[in-house]
Amino acid sequence: MNDQRRAVISQEELPAQAAAAVNVLRLVEDPDVGVSDLAAAIGADPVLAARRDLLALAERKRAGGGALLTAGQPAEALGLFRDAMVLACRALDPRGDPGPEPAALLAAVHDRLVPGGLLGEAQAGALARAGEAARAFAAVTVAPPEPLVAAVAADAAALVACARMGVANVSIA
Repeated sequence: MNDQRRAVISQEELPAQAAAAVNVLRLVEDPDVGVSDLAAAIGADPVLAARRDLLALAERKRAGGGALLTAGQPAEALGLFRDAMVLACRALDPRGDPGPEPAALLAAVHDRLVPGGLLGEAQAGALARAGEAARAFAAVTVAPPEPLVAAVAADAAALVACARMGVANVSIA
């Protein structure tokens, strides 16, 4: 092990993400450590755990939207599908959760997620459409058109699946 690496590993006061990375480095150097030990150490990263939590919440929101749609409440379903898409995008951001505020989220989507290849332009547009549809139909008594709700539901499922793959790739890398 070189001196520079030894100096980093010996640090006591490291941020949580750096501490998790240093722990993984220590384990990699140990010939007696198995793959399951490495996987557990990688999984202990608090940033990755937060991303997984956001993704799990996105999946629950998407499922809840499907249940509301089945129950004949399409306007309410739109809101949950939008929430699922927002949470999926928050889980994908490599710089950490930009938070729920729409302007910060859309800035992260167009500044990092799309240019970084984590989301496509079509998915970014679908997120914006879902937000507008959810806001519009929450404020009126008119039911949203069935094709619109079906499209938003499909977009939410696709975006959550994309985030699932992105978060899985981070935990393997």
